[in-house]
Amino acid sequence: MPSDKKLESLSETVRTGYKKEDLDKIISKLKRKDEAPVDPQKELNFQKVDLEEKGFMGFIAKFYSSFAKPTQKVAQFISNFPLVKSLEKNLLASRLRFNVETYLVIATAAAFIVGLLSFFLTSVLLYDSLSPAFSLVVGILVFVLMFVLTAVFVLVFPSLRAGELALAVDRALPFALRQLSTQLKAGFSFYKSLNSLAKADYGILSEEFELVLRDLDSGLSTDEALKLLTKRNKSEGLRKAILQITRAMRTGGSLATVISDIADDVSFETRQKIRDYTEKLNFINILYIMVGVVMPVAIAILSAILQIPLFAGALPSWFVYAGFGMSILFLLVILYAAQKMEPAAW
Repeated sequence: MPSDKKLESLSETVRTGYKKEDLDKIISKLKRKDEAPVDPQKELNFQKVDLEEKGFMGFIAKFYSSFAKPTQKVAQFISNFPLVKSLEKNLLASRLRFNVETYLVIATAAAFIVGLLSFFLTSVLLYDSLSPAFSLVVGILVFVLMFVLTAVFVLVFPSLRAGELALAVDRALPFALRQLSTQLKAGFSFYKSLNSLAKADYGILSEEFELVLRDLDSGLSTDEALKLLTKRNKSEGLRKAILQITRAMRTGGSLATVISDIADDVSFETRQKIRDYTEKLNFINILYIMVGVVMPVAIAILSAILQIPLFAGALPSWFVYAGFGMSILFLLVILYAAQKMEPAAW
């Protein structure tokens, strides 16, 4: 047996040399694995810009051909916005057939056009009431404001459209999954079951399954075709369903049972979202009554005060019109927010 001195020297070696050198290397490797890889900023290639020569796109194409260099520089600057990081995925999910460079040029050109129109309109309207220098300053401020708002709206539009398509998929997903499970239990192959879903009346989801069949016919594997489906649509329920289906295919489990369980889970989550939405509607109703009833009454009282000779001129008349306009605007915002919060329901 080794002596106590040898055991102490071995333990000391483990505590010092191995711990300080080898363990540090192992820990550094694990840290590098845990860190998410950061993709470098992809350089834009404006040679890929492809604009149609008809309609509004034709007008954008003429603007771009006349001011190509400044448009490219501004588009390159806009590409640093956080909204652009997911632009390529949103364009694919929204079914907008543009590459990133083309869409950035469209956003820049549209922002320039709206900004210039707003600048000239503001300058003309304020020319008589303000000094030329001050009206020019106001026009420039309006140009900058409208440019930014237009660019942001155009950049956000693919995400909004992709969300609407995902909502349409979520509505039909439980029914499609149950049909798929039933046909698999009846002995149909997975390909024939997908073909039946593609011919069914599930709207966007049927169109997506038709694209999956097209990918399968072109030689892609089932796993690859289903992964492409998750990239083409932002539906979270569809993504979870595809993940479970591909996992069941790899492990060899009962695909029909797995899909039936997924349909039950999706239905349960939808019911939970509807319940949460009804609870939020209580607060929205109170806010809607405050803005739609209390605010106009308060404005009407203020407008009546204007008719009293003692307080004549205390409040300008435009204040009343602005108040009614703001109340209508707030009502529209509340209605839009309530509509966007509405979950997918069957």
